[in-house]
Parts: sequence; structure tokens; C-alpha cells
Amino acid sequence: MASDVVSIEAAYDEAAVQRNTLGTLFISQILGAIAVAAGIAMGGLILEYTTGSESAAGFAQAASTLGGALVAVPAARLAIRYGRRVSLASTYIYAAGGGVLVIIGAGLGLAAIALIGMFVFGAGSAASLQARFAGTDLATANNRGRTMSMMLFAVTAGGIVGPNLAEPTSHLAVGLGLPPYAGPFLVSVPFFLLGALLVVVRLRPDPLHVVAARHRVATIADVARPASKSMGVIAALRVLWKSVDGRIGLLAVVGAHAAMVSVMVMTPVHIGHAGHGLAAVGFVISGHVFGMYAFSPVFGWLTDRIGARWIAMLGAVLLLAACACAGTAADSATAQLAVGLFLLGFGWSASMVSGSLLVSNSTSDTDRPSVQGASDLTMGLAAALAASASGVIVAQWGYGALSVVAAFFTVPLIVALVLGLRRDTPQAV
Repeated sequence: MASDVVSIEAAYDEAAVQRNTLGTLFISQILGAIAVAAGIAMGGLILEYTTGSESAAGFAQAASTLGGALVAVPAARLAIRYGRRVSLASTYIYAAGGGVLVIIGAGLGLAAIALIGMFVFGAGSAASLQARFAGTDLATANNRGRTMSMMLFAVTAGGIVGPNLAEPTSHLAVGLGLPPYAGPFLVSVPFFLLGALLVVVRLRPDPLHVVAARHRVATIADVARPASKSMGVIAALRVLWKSVDGRIGLLAVVGAHAAMVSVMVMTPVHIGHAGHGLAAVGFVISGHVFGMYAFSPVFGWLTDRIGARWIAMLGAVLLLAACACAGTAADSATAQLAVGLFLLGFGWSASMVSGSLLVSNSTSDTDRPSVQGASDLTMGLAAALAASASGVIVAQWGYGALSVVAAFFTVPLIVALVLGLRRDTPQAV
């Protein structure tokens, strides 16, 4: 019996596996971020171009967000059954196929094909979000926040480069007989495929296989229960909702993602209608992406240091400030709009790091992939609904009204935080 335990323990050097995992995921995150950020800002413009309707622009981001949300649970189930390597690589390849469909739809002027392509393309964002959890599979309780934040930080370089490819790649697209808005997707496809190749080659051993081996050791030595099978979405959400931290974490990621997506998706259209070109779109969106990811290590450190709930509250405050700043910007005030979008990304980062950590810590590591997948599904569905409505809101009432609506997405989180703090405060006798 003892020899069985030793042989299993000797199979993996967890510290070495974690170093390889983080290095591989860090590079794949950069590649995936270039792919996602290059195309995501152009989706709305492609839908507006192919339909001639401003209201349709919001449906591009809605389709992308919905596609990413619906991929989250199958990706989690793939991870549970085959490991993170198969799950991440499959998601990247699927997203690359979406980019191809967007190019075809834009070239033929067929909005339906472009919309389906954006739906499939959304898997790229799902892969990035999945990687933040994959990086923490072998992290310790003391550094899980910092580890998760580093996975988000890896997106910074690619996220800044991606939107600024709009202008140069537009000339390439025109040269190939495509609309200029299709240019960034010509970059997205190969970068998704490079990310998949890297994960397949380098993510060995798979971190979830190491976790499974750890539980086999526990089963032999301590007669502990083995790793569980995948839970259904409803069951996973019930597990989250039973815990105060799980509830706060879920509301943090759902509210922040819905607020961010609803405003971000219509910003390129808003800038274009104000008479500014693609260079201005790239500048504003780059600043937004910089705010989303560049400071995530700071939020990760603060989360480990002072607690995830306080950082979730900070995120809510930053999101409210962002909506106020962006929503009151005049058409000519590109600088103010850029500040507002930066704050929007900044608040999203604080909420995503703290909320994701609360979600992960609210359950056992054997059930964690199922809970993470259910959380990302809920987050994506909420953001997809918000994005669907954003184009209609802007067309009917303006960009300022959209910012007001986005601000209300933080209210459930603030209420849950206040109730959680009250519950934790000792009552006077």
C-alpha cells in the first residue's frame, strides 16, 4: 500500500508542472488575446456594414458573447474528461473556424454567415477565461489570486496589439477584395491556430491529470473520495449560491462582464458616428483592454492580501465611475471617452480577479471545473443579453442611456456585498 502511494507521488513534480503550465498558458494567452482583440471590435462594424443598420451592430458582440458562454460548459466537461490541454486546444480551433466564417460573410456581404461566424468566434474569449482557471489548478491557497491575475495579465500585450491592427490589416483586406473591417480576422485565424498548437505540444503533463493523481494518492492513503464527475449547470450553480462567497463571486463576474460588454460593443460604432476613423477606435479600445488586463497582478496581490470581497467592492465602484465618465462624454470628447473605457476595463479587472477567486474557493477542487464552467456560462449569457439590447438602446435613446443601464448591473453585487459584510459583523449583545 505504501509503495503504491510513493509511486503515484513520484509521477509528478507539482512545482515543475506548475512552472511549465504557467509559462505555456502565458504565451498562449498572448496569442489568443491578439486573435480576440483584433477581431472583436470589428464585429459590430461588419454587422452594420452587411445590414446597413446601427441596431444590428450590438448583435455581433451578443453572438460572440453567447457563443463563448455556451462553449464554457462543454469546455469544462472536456477538461474533466480529457484534461485542460484537449479542452483549450479544441476551443482555440473552434474559434479559428468562426474567424473564417466572418471573413466569408463579410466578403459575400451576407450578415447571417458573419453573425454565425461571430457566434463561433466567441470561443476565443471562452478559451482565455478558461485559461485563468487552468493556471490555478495547482496553485496554493496563498497565491491563487496572484496566479489567476497573471493569467489575465498575459492578455495585456496581445490585447493592446490586436485592436491597433485594424488600420494596417484593412489595407490587406481591401487588396484581397474584402471589406476593410474584415482585415483583423485575417490575423485572428492563424493566431488561434498557433495558440492551439502551443497548448497541444507544451501543456504536458496536464495540470488536471496531476490533480487527479493527487486524489488517487489521497484515496489510497486516507480513503478519501475520488474526483467527482461533471455536475450539471443547475447543480453547480446551487453549490455556488449556498455559499456567501460563491454568491458574491458569481454576481461580481456576471455584473462586471455584462456592464463591460454592453458599453464596449457600442463604443466603436459611437466613435464612428462621431466622425472619427479606425485609428481612434483602435486607440480607445486599446486603452480599454489595457485597463482590463495590465493591472490584474495588482488586484491579484490585493485579493490575496486584504480579501476578495473588498476588491469586488472596489470593482463595483470603478464600474460606476466608468459609466458616468463614458456616458457624459460629448461626441468630440474622444479623450474623455478613452478615460471612461479605461476605467471600465479597470473595474472589470478588479471584479473578474476577485469574483473568479471567490467562485473557485467556494467549492472543492474535484468539483471546481464544473462550478467554473457554470459561472462562465451564466456570465456569458448575461453579457450576451446586455449586448443584444445595447444596439437598440443606443439607436433609440443614445450612448448615455446605455451607460446608465450598464451601471445598474453592479447593483445586485453591491447588495450582496453589503449583506455579506453585515452577516460577518459581530452583533452587539
